[in-house]
Amino acid sequence: MKKSAFFLSLLNLALLAITGFFLIRERLQAPERIFARSVNGIVEVRAVAGDRESAGSAVVISAAGELITNFHVVTYNEDGERVIFEEISVRMATEEDYHEVEVIRTDADNDLALLRVVDAEYRAKLKAIALEKGKIENGETCYAIGNMASQGISISQGILSNTSVRIVIDGEARSYIQAEINIAAGSSGGALLNERGKLIGITTLRLKDQYGNPQYGYGYSIPVSVIVRFLNA
Repeated sequence: MKKSAFFLSLLNLALLAITGFFLIRERLQAPERIFARSVNGIVEVRAVAGDRESAGSAVVISAAGELITNFHVVTYNEDGERVIFEEISVRMATEEDYHEVEVIRTDADNDLALLRVVDAEYRAKLKAIALEKGKIENGETCYAIGNMASQGISISQGILSNTSVRIVIDGEARSYIQAEINIAAGSSGGALLNERGKLIGITTLRLKDQYGNPQYGYGYSIPVSVIVRFLNA
């Protein structure tokens, strides 16, 4: 082989390697990039009714200012019934002030609620999170972003340990994504993202031990397939 052909082959291999590197980098994003691209699409939620108050998270899912969260974030228990809070508002991580939202639709059985920002100008500041339409696998890296411990929007990294686990709640079995990841009070309604920064679930609950104490280290999320069915109902 002539030297010129040899060096041309090396150059082609180098170009292929560089192209592959950037394709993988684009597909699988670093945590800081995931957070930077998602931070304006996940908001803190504050719900108030008299002396009752709830804190949680919500995920922006459309340019029309629609957000998805948990039903239990925007409701409270009164005489055995769930009642929607009188005032519900949201804010992004970089903001001090809250902005009013309205409840569009709820699904108590699947613990989901659809909200919409009232102020049209504020809607333009929000960035919708893309829904994952493909398959997710056990062992994939994942990220939970939400109002963890009601201390503002933050991120934690984990691993998908079971993409479909059945948990009995109030006598009814439901399917959740189990992840080895840190979530806390205030994380409810937040985003579970994959390495591509797409929404694969809504962080919803932790299990409790026989003494009623939260079990740390594992979080459970409502799968995006359930969210899509709710949105299309």
